[in-house]
Formats: sequence, structure tokens, C-alpha cells
Amino acid sequence: MSPLLIRLGQLILGFIAITGPLIVLILILEARDRRESKLYGIILKQLNSPGLRGLFSFRVRLGLLFRRDIVILDLWGCSSEQIWGTTVPLSMSLPPEVRLVVNGTMDYKRKVGFAMKVRREAFSVDPAFCCR
Repeated sequence: MSPLLIRLGQLILGFIAITGPLIVLILILEARDRRESKLYGIILKQLNSPGLRGLFSFRVRLGLLFRRDIVILDLWGCSSEQIWGTTVPLSMSLPPEVRLVVNGTMDYKRKVGFAMKVRREAFSVDPAFCCR
């Protein structure tokens, strides 16, 4: 009876050793997918206005093991007022570890890209400083 239990224990340990890394990978990917769907919900909730329909596109890049989440927002067809009107509320609603990168034109003559890092502190932006 004892050799049978030892053999059963070895089989159970072998099964755990084989399937353990696969289960860990599945759990990591599931957590990443949850973060991605949460970010998509926040972004679409903030950008759902009739004045912005058809003027923006966005991509979400997520890190697999570390939280290097980046939201890339393309606002090439928007004016500078629309860019600031969408960027500031969106950056306030994103989680603090997410980096927001906004691409757009500020004066319709040249394409300017700028990046914002979201923080929980008081956030005030002077559009006149950037939009000269």
C-alpha cells in the first residue's frame, strides 16, 4: 500500500510541475485582459461625445508582467481646444500608473506629439503655454 501512495504522490507532483507554469501564465494573461477592458471602458466613456465622433482613434498597450500601460490617443483632426478638452478629463479619469500619449496638431500647420503622465495630484494645464 505504501509504494502505491508514494507513486500516486509522485504523479500528483509531476502533474503540478507540468501544468503549474501554464496555469500561472493563464492567470497573468487574464489579469492583463481585465486591465485592458477596464481601460477601454474608461476611454470610451470619456470620448463618447457627438462633437468627437470620427475625429479620434486610440490604442492601448499593456505590459505583460509589469504595469507599463500606455494609452495612445490620436487627435489629428481636432482643434487645440478639442485636444485640451478631451485630454485633461481623460487623464484625470485614468488610473495613476497609466501613461497617456496624445498625438495631434496644435496650429494646423505642423503635427505635434506630446506625452502626459497621469498623476493623482491636482492637475492643472495652461493650454496657452503649449499652444503658441
